[in-house]
Amino acid sequence: MYSNILWIFSSENPMSIPSYIVGGIMPADYLKIKKVIYLKHNNARKFLLKHKPKIIILSKALHNGILDLAKEAKFLDIKIISIFDDWHFENTKDEILDRSNLNRELTKLSKIIIAKTDYAAKIIKENTKVLPKVIPDCIRYKTLSPINSFKNPINVSWFGNYTNHKTVIKAIDEILLSDHKINLQIITNKIEKIKNLLKDKKNSVSIKYFEWSLDLHKHIENSDIVILPLFKNNKSGVKSSNRIVDSLNMGRFVIVNENEQFKEFNKFCFFGNIGLGLNWIKNNEKEAIKKIVEGQKYVIEKYHLNKICSEWEKVINNC
Repeated sequence: MYSNILWIFSSENPMSIPSYIVGGIMPADYLKIKKVIYLKHNNARKFLLKHKPKIIILSKALHNGILDLAKEAKFLDIKIISIFDDWHFENTKDEILDRSNLNRELTKLSKIIIAKTDYAAKIIKENTKVLPKVIPDCIRYKTLSPINSFKNPINVSWFGNYTNHKTVIKAIDEILLSDHKINLQIITNKIEKIKNLLKDKKNSVSIKYFEWSLDLHKHIENSDIVILPLFKNNKSGVKSSNRIVDSLNMGRFVIVNENEQFKEFNKFCFFGNIGLGLNWIKNNEKEAIKKIVEGQKYVIEKYHLNKICSEWEKVINNC
């Protein structure tokens, strides 16, 4: 059905980037859209003449070669759908500024822009005058039976990419202020980096480390709670909701530092200080279990792969 479409990734190893998996690889596989890696040194014209697409879908652009590809596609009257993921507009780091400038150019060349949340779409609209279509990331991991009680000491998990390691320090500091004893498991990549960051915390909280894998649900099965600490900054404000969605799908209670882009999940999670969230659960266990059950039902209905792909079909068919 979609033989004339290419879904393009700009990393040598797309499977190492979570947003590529849930926002690109899984939908492309479901819709039977050909996936192609495009690297900076590739020749845009040769690439497009070889594949002869009518539409290209550009997952998060990581280098300027993608801009060359988009310009050539525009010249050849190939329609462009660009996914803008984790894009914020106030930066000081050169590499982020470069990527922001790249995205601004892609905005001018693309027929359709995709954002992951309503809040991210709002930020993009305010800065570019273009209103994106919102297609969230899909559920990635296995659905688990919701927990029906909380252990003592409580078992807590954090999972995420190494770029978010500093948020775990914030979480542990908030937990320590709550006086709760917890068992914390951290599931991530580049484990030695986070061990160094947390070396001064090791006597304050029991921590186990696990390498991030496709079987992440096997670790979450041992947890009661997933924490999602976030800083109040531009970077946090444009993150996808995929970790909240995955955690609710796996039947665990979620404590997340409050951020506007996740307000749709407010009634299913605890929003605010991580330590205060643990206190709230202690005093409201039945209500917490109810939130888990209702939250799981909500994300399965809204964020299942087939639901997300139906949104992709609408976009593609109207491109």
